[in-house]
Amino acid sequence: MSNNSDFIKQFEAMTAENELLRESYASMAQAIIQFDDDGWNPLGTHFGQEGFTLTELRVAASKIREVTEGNPLLKRGSAMRTSYVFGRGVSFGDQPPRIKRLIENPQNQDVLFSSEAQLINERSHFTDGQFFILADNQTKELQRIPFDEITGAVTDPDDGERIRYIRRTWNQTDMDFPTNQQSLIAKDVWYPVDTYQPRGRFASTIQNQPVDPSKTMFYSRVNRRAGRIWGVPDALPALPWAHAYN
Repeated sequence: MSNNSDFIKQFEAMTAENELLRESYASMAQAIIQFDDDGWNPLGTHFGQEGFTLTELRVAASKIREVTEGNPLLKRGSAMRTSYVFGRGVSFGDQPPRIKRLIENPQNQDVLFSSEAQLINERSHFTDGQFFILADNQTKELQRIPFDEITGAVTDPDDGERIRYIRRTWNQTDMDFPTNQQSLIAKDVWYPVDTYQPRGRFASTIQNQPVDPSKTMFYSRVNRRAGRIWGVPDALPALPWAHAYN
């Protein structure tokens, strides 16, 4: 008799657990549907066919950055990635004096070579799928360029994966200190990338916009497919689940 009673209790417990799982999965499905309804579905339909456009990736990256700041699941994922890559630190060893000066430059430390910079930059792969550094060829100083400011690329005519020039679009701030008035100047400038070495001179203009050969654009991309120019954020596949998790 006691065996039957134990069996009935176990069966009732399993039934309750199954009901809870059904409700959980139903809530998860509803959350993912809501996630698509909030404007992500158009991005998902392009993926796997023609790939994301640059504009779509920039919109996606902007949303991912916003979500990652407050979502515990994505925040832990970002922290795990950066800890895995840079958890043991980076050592550059003995370098020639000119390289040491470049590494020890305070600006370059802030942008690329310090531990904090490395963590910040690695997060760009997680949220943006790419990362950009602009180098001044004369001063040897580096500048981090946000993905939001990358608006175009020129590739090799025979190889669509090889980038030659990248366009940066931003508002240059001009401050008149006597009057304390600030004005914004819209800028569109193309920069040659570090891997492009033309046989002759660099182009002077592209689409009637200037090319600045005094600077060099360095870039890194992750999760690319063959034939695609741009990378895809690590966090992109996890977004619906992180949304449902919340």
